[in-house]
Amino acid sequence: MFHVNNKRSLSVGGAGSSEMQLKQRQRTSNALQGCVICLTGLSIDQRNKLHSLVENLGGRYTGDLDTSQTTHLISQAAKGAKYETALACSRISIVTPIWLIDTFKAGKRLNETDYTVVNDDGDVPHHSDQPLVCTLDSLLACPARKMVFSPCKFLLIGFEEHLDECRKLEKIIERGRGLIYRDVNEIITHLIVRDKCDKVLINAAKTVSMHHPCEPPFLSPRWIVKSFQADKLLSTSSPDYLPRSPVQIQSSLENRVSTEKESRKQTSGKDKSSHRLFRSCIFSLVRLSPPSGAVDFDANELTDGIFKNGGQILSVKVLAALRVDQRTSSTSKRLCYVICWGGFSSTHLSIHNLLSQVKKENLCQIIPVTPIWLKASIKEGKLLGINRNPTLFQPQSWPYIKLTKKVKITVTGFLGSERTGLMLLIRAMGADYTESMKPINTHLICREAKGAKYEKGLEWGLKVVSIDWLYHIMQYGFGGVTNAENGCEEKFSLPTKFAAISEFKEDK
Repeated sequence: MFHVNNKRSLSVGGAGSSEMQLKQRQRTSNALQGCVICLTGLSIDQRNKLHSLVENLGGRYTGDLDTSQTTHLISQAAKGAKYETALACSRISIVTPIWLIDTFKAGKRLNETDYTVVNDDGDVPHHSDQPLVCTLDSLLACPARKMVFSPCKFLLIGFEEHLDECRKLEKIIERGRGLIYRDVNEIITHLIVRDKCDKVLINAAKTVSMHHPCEPPFLSPRWIVKSFQADKLLSTSSPDYLPRSPVQIQSSLENRVSTEKESRKQTSGKDKSSHRLFRSCIFSLVRLSPPSGAVDFDANELTDGIFKNGGQILSVKVLAALRVDQRTSSTSKRLCYVICWGGFSSTHLSIHNLLSQVKKENLCQIIPVTPIWLKASIKEGKLLGINRNPTLFQPQSWPYIKLTKKVKITVTGFLGSERTGLMLLIRAMGADYTESMKPINTHLICREAKGAKYEKGLEWGLKVVSIDWLYHIMQYGFGGVTNAENGCEEKFSLPTKFAAISEFKEDK
């Protein structure tokens, strides 16, 4: 007897004549043709009877659960190694023994969903995301070749410790007529990044994608699988095909979308407007490798700031759109902000492949700016003018130098975007910035030699200097152009009121 959920029991070979059963078998001999069926959790007698039924119905019995071939697992209970393996592979239907018996009696293959195995709580466990190897095995079981990847050139990332998975993925790409490269080059069209790989590798692939001449999208192997199954290149912009880190794999796409929607509902009016800050603006990052001891900026952080505020990164697709705009639109040219650091000259615009085309075809108004300008604009919530503070917001021919001495700086007399820019610059150079002044501060930068902070800074013995001091050490380092061991503050110190009185008496 077979028992399912303690509600129903059926037997094989019980009532009825042997002649009737033989006719039933002959009539249904092809009902399970193409099915490969494995059994688990049954007694020897039960297994033997069901084994015979599978073969009489035209199916194939297997004692081992091969995820690349098995189509059905017949199980009495929602447990066991075979059950867990099948649950992780969505192509395998998990059914009770009653499904096989009822199929035998009905003379046709019955719907598996009516015979699912329930757990102790009476629930039907759901298939988890199908493992990549399981999916690849099923695709490789079919020898068909396609042309789907014929224009594609792939670089696989993060598969060093998963060689079996890598080899199978390469076979799928080769069957689709794609090309695989072992190193980054200028003709790569797609970066395939393994799910669950280190977040550092995902960020590295993101950076390569941004700065590569062809801007290849970085994608999960799931994109390869789905494109091969669909026999066409699917969209690379869908979030479903982004590589997922181990943490991201724990939550489903639906949960992430739901969270984003709820977050958008709670967004304040100010935050909503910030998403439009860079709308219609295009950006390109030009990083000239800063020398040792120079300030560097995180390209990923800058890019995230651009995207979160509605900006676009210059790419092959954006370039094509600009060309269409130029032919069809009479409106003014869009702004292309070129964020430069590490030293800059106008020739660098010609070296960058995409920027050189934008400049040559006059597709945009190109505006070179610094990372400080970008961060200050985001913090102030508006596009800042670059001419009022050119040293802060316009790229210089020299890189910013990091401070080698620990200093704690505050400022006075500076307002708005200039104050914000100074704060960002001071911190980028490696110094501590404080909004309020305390005796522990080492330096006070003043716009003018007056005010309460100025007076208190002199009283506390702080080094009171002009803004030119900061701009000087930004170019030459803490020791200044002469590389003075104790700093170069004396050259930029503001006169005290006592010194001013002394000079007045000498003039008299």
